[in-house]
Amino acid sequence: MDIRKSLVVALFLCVFPNVYAAPDKDTGLSSETNNRILLEIPYMDREDLLGVMRLNLESLGKMVNAMANDDFRSVQEIAEQMSFNKKKGKGLSRRGNPVFAAMGVRFHAIDTIEVMKAAETKDRKATLYAMSKMIDTCVSCHSTFSVIEWPDNKIYKRPKPIKLVLPKEYTDTHQPAIH
Repeated sequence: MDIRKSLVVALFLCVFPNVYAAPDKDTGLSSETNNRILLEIPYMDREDLLGVMRLNLESLGKMVNAMANDDFRSVQEIAEQMSFNKKKGKGLSRRGNPVFAAMGVRFHAIDTIEVMKAAETKDRKATLYAMSKMIDTCVSCHSTFSVIEWPDNKIYKRPKPIKLVLPKEYTDTHQPAIH
């Protein structure tokens, strides 16, 4: 299987991480789905979070397409758009779960920078490897958390915001040069 097909499969699994899990006989959901941690957040927050994740997936698809064309500059620009900022930080802290927030920080403040740095070198292998680590973070988060409770889809109050822990080398004014 060539690298593009592998990335497409990985992106699919990022969206549907439980596609191969066997369904539970009582609920019809996979046992893996039933073991995920539910983020007890209001419905509107769930819809916002799912929308953000869909945009991240779309952006990853654009990066794969850019790599297929050896367009490292576009990869850098897309990763920069996905990188951590105050708005993303506020959204992550509002979810009220420190592990979820840490995974979000990993994705937006570490993985995106690794992709930008690798793309800056125009090293195809290093860039694809950095992108695969980004996808690994997606899969890990989707395997750990759920935002929709089945079957009754309860409505929750917004949890108290938590403090985010950013990497020491990261600043919210991070603006890497794109060549």
